[in-house]
Amino acid sequence: MMLLPALLSLVSGALLPAAFAPFDFKFAAVACPMALALILRHKTPRQAAWLSWLFGLGLFGTGVSWVFVSIHVHGPAPVWLAAFLTALFVMGIALFTALQGWFFATLSGQSGFTQGLRYLLLFSAVWVLGEWFRTWFLSGFPWLFLGHSMLKTPLAGFAPIGGIYLVSFSVLVLGSLLLTLAAHFRSSDRQPQKVLALLLGLTLLIGTGQTLYGVDWTHPENRELSVGLVQPNIPQEDKWVPDQQLPQIRKILSLHRQLTDQDIVIWPETALPLFLAQAGPVLDELDQQGKADRQAILLGILSAERDAASPVETPRYHIYNSFLATGNGEGLYHKQRLVPFGEYVPFASALRGLIQFFDLPMSDMASGGSQQTLLTAGAYHFMPFICYEIVYPDLVAAHASEADFLVTVSNDTWFGASAGPLQHLQMAQMRALENQKPLLRGTNNGVTAIINYQGEITDRLPQFEAGVLRSTFTPRTGSTPFNLNGSWPVILMLLLQVSLPVILRKYNPSQR
Repeated sequence: MMLLPALLSLVSGALLPAAFAPFDFKFAAVACPMALALILRHKTPRQAAWLSWLFGLGLFGTGVSWVFVSIHVHGPAPVWLAAFLTALFVMGIALFTALQGWFFATLSGQSGFTQGLRYLLLFSAVWVLGEWFRTWFLSGFPWLFLGHSMLKTPLAGFAPIGGIYLVSFSVLVLGSLLLTLAAHFRSSDRQPQKVLALLLGLTLLIGTGQTLYGVDWTHPENRELSVGLVQPNIPQEDKWVPDQQLPQIRKILSLHRQLTDQDIVIWPETALPLFLAQAGPVLDELDQQGKADRQAILLGILSAERDAASPVETPRYHIYNSFLATGNGEGLYHKQRLVPFGEYVPFASALRGLIQFFDLPMSDMASGGSQQTLLTAGAYHFMPFICYEIVYPDLVAAHASEADFLVTVSNDTWFGASAGPLQHLQMAQMRALENQKPLLRGTNNGVTAIINYQGEITDRLPQFEAGVLRSTFTPRTGSTPFNLNGSWPVILMLLLQVSLPVILRKYNPSQR
């Protein structure tokens, strides 16, 4: 009967988001994947794909259903249509876990690992490879990775070594050891040496993580900087209304004037409801004030560049979601990773015009190049990451090594009071820990926060309130192993782990 396994898969997946913000019931990240591993035992690849799809349906149905807010409230689509599109999105994302389940069942059958610790470790490797695949395939959706739930635990110590994928793998190894140990205690044929080996494995895993958590791979600069972050809390429905432009600018400037004594001031993503070329008078004043006060002013803004290949009579423009450093700062950055349906519409020719959601303003943007240089704030260098970009571990690591600190700005107003913004913040914390650099996070309506090099929030503003956050941080120099090597060492290790048993079984008849 497949009814019970199907129900268990769906429920296990639905419980897994409890491991992440705002709930932080971390044991769910250990228990729920292990439940799926048990459910998939002795299943055919087709059965495993179906059961894993149900697991993904539960996982993303409870974990990322906040997209409904964007579609219904800001689309705006009627409730029934928003619910239908959200369900379609969830079912589509769950195909990743279906593929993961099919691949695992195929490998476990070919390798002969159908139970025991080797079976669970193979499951663990395939799971993390599934997370990696989901990061880049079709532009990627790197959300709800197991490792993100491990902040402030010993396993977080693996983050500066191998990044989020090594942390996720350590979570699954922990679950595999615990499950195998429990099975030995239930068995009538207990073997003390195996129990001791499992206990030793658990001790080494947790002890190594805890030891690594205390290692500082980067080093503090000799100066502490003061920073002020502006959270204007502007309603999304007012953002691009022409009559609301002037009140918005006045509101932001009023908040900004409370921060004239800070070394750095940060405004959120698209802080000004103007293009860069239109904002000349405001930016010129800020630039002059910043230079006089030796204050770096960092802000998100839209910019446009004419396509040189377009006719003069009917010019075309590339629109960028950009980040500007002015005053005692310098540089302009264009966002590289765009949000599907928010900043660009896949299959635009077919989807545009169907509903208003597919015709949202600024949903036809261009992406910036991958070789953009660091921006400056006084004598220090930093790299900005706009909204969705902070969830890509290797994108951040590629630029973090030479940076003294990291900045991310966002406008999570799109997701209302859901778990989405808090999950987003949690991923930003992991990026700070992976790279051991302080991270300054400015948002429109929360969560605006200061994150230290260990991924801990040191200061924050309440959500849904206009205000300013005054704080200090210490820039850091140096690189973590993850900075230098990225995710590839871990991915290659996992690829070897899943392929080697199959290869050995194929060429060693005694193992068949």
